[in-house]
This record gives sequence, structure tokens and C-alpha cells, in this order.
Amino acid sequence: MQLPYWVLRRVNTATVGIIDYEAGNIASMRSALQHLGAQVQVIKSQSDARELTHVVLPGVGAFGYCRQQLQESGLIPFLETWTLTLGKPLLGICVGLQLLTRSSEESQADPGLGWIPARTQRLQPSRSSERIPHVGWDDLEFSASFKYPHKGPRDYYFDHSYAVLDPPAGASIATCDFGGGFVAAIRSGNIFATQFHPEKSQRSGLDFLSYFLSSC
Repeated sequence: MQLPYWVLRRVNTATVGIIDYEAGNIASMRSALQHLGAQVQVIKSQSDARELTHVVLPGVGAFGYCRQQLQESGLIPFLETWTLTLGKPLLGICVGLQLLTRSSEESQADPGLGWIPARTQRLQPSRSSERIPHVGWDDLEFSASFKYPHKGPRDYYFDHSYAVLDPPAGASIATCDFGGGFVAAIRSGNIFATQFHPEKSQRSGLDFLSYFLSSC
């Protein structure tokens, strides 16, 4: 699919910082963003952040491990300033989404950042064919109020056992019906977050990343 010229122009002017706290899929995310024409900086300390337009918070592994790694990275004050004070675009991915919530059933001793007023809960199979963890390709249903140009039937890649089941009103922009239904993507002001991995979702994922980079 050929992206519109105005989208390509905005993507090509994007400089994206990927938070590297040793708990995220950095290589695949950098490759996907560069494929779209964005400049990419890997952020290991606040001094690495130079003239960014967008920030991505990835996450792979257990919630508690990722939360502790993020704390030890010293990057939470940078993320708070970027997201809450300056109101600039942030995208959380997989456990990166879960870290933005208040807490997770996976590790109740480790609080989330609480920027999305919701809890992360364990998925429960609703059909005999469903297995936890939820791994592989699945389709989404986008909210009618979300002005997204790629709402047709498409597959997105998931790898998780936990998700947001009860999002705050108006925050969910896409759902997946696995396990009785969970939130696949959230937008709350300048905060975007996906339970699926856009960097592994081929054309569907690239379209979503392009939308994130060009819409805010």
C-alpha cells in the first residue's frame, strides 16, 4: 500500500526515541520505524534524547521484571516530563502498555505508572480452542469514533497472557475478541498504547506506526 504524500512527509520529519531499559524489542522496532523513513534514537539515559518528536516504550517479558528494569534505568522522570508535563506523543507496546496502567495481576507488588487509569489482568479462555498465552495473529475491531483509515479486516501479532479488560471510558480504540474480549489499543490524549506488536505485524503494524507518527 502506497502511503499518501502528506503522511510520508510527516513520517520523514519524525525523530523517534526508543526507550532501552533492557526489557524491550529494540532491533525490530528500530527497523520498522526506519523502514517508514523516521530517524531513530535509542534512549538509555536522558542525555541520549535530542530533538525528539515521538517516544516509544516497548516491553517484553514479565511485568515485574520490566517495571524494575524501568525503575533502575532512571528514565521515569524523563518519561513523566515528556508525557505528562510537555504532553508529547508516547507509544507503549505490549508490556509497555501494561506499565502505563495502575497495576498488573502478574506482579501485584510492583505498581504501574498509573497514567492509564486501568488494571492489567490475566486473560481467561472463553472457548476450548483458546490457549494462554495468546500467541500469534488475530484481527481487531476498531472503535467507530477512532478516525483510523485502515479499519478493514487485518491481522496483528500478539504474544501475551495479560491485558487491559476494563479500560477507562473513551480510551479504547481497538479490541480483540480473544478470551471474551480485551483492549488491543488505547489512545488517551497524547498517549497511544497497543497490546499487539506493530513492529511484528507487517503491513498492518507499519500502517499503525505511520498513523502514530503522522497524527500527533
